[in-house]
Amino acid sequence: MNLTNDLLLTRLAVLSLSSIAGWLPSVSTDEVEMLAYVLPKTAPVATIQLGVNIACHKHDQAVGDGKYHLFRLAIPLEERISRALNEHQRSGNLPNATVDQSVAYLTKLTEGVAIDPQKGPVQAGLYTELAHNPMDMLTCLAKHYLIAYQNGYQTFPYFS
Repeated sequence: MNLTNDLLLTRLAVLSLSSIAGWLPSVSTDEVEMLAYVLPKTAPVATIQLGVNIACHKHDQAVGDGKYHLFRLAIPLEERISRALNEHQRSGNLPNATVDQSVAYLTKLTEGVAIDPQKGPVQAGLYTELAHNPMDMLTCLAKHYLIAYQNGYQTFPYFS
């Protein structure tokens, strides 16, 4: 498993499910067209980044300042995710997360993981745990989002 790629794919899956569930506003057709006009070579990546920024803002509002979550990680990790996203675009293999693909990916990623599902903000652990057990913490986050989507409520797992 590749942590950076798994973080990127988990973000895309959560963005897809959040948009369908109405938890986050979708990037509109007008916005996509504007990005394609202004940034013709990088519009797909810019569209994804716009979605990530919207999700980050929504999570920050829910969990408060100074907390890390799927859409706000330490700068070195954010830089690796950004490079991975750009590399996917350069190779012509930009991940596209449909609802079915998102559910399947999160289900496979979180197989055998047990959590205490909760609505709203939920502390998933300490950020230092992410450094020591990154895949365990990622699967915990992913499981929270998957269960929330399947049960029709919104959750904001975060690290202190």
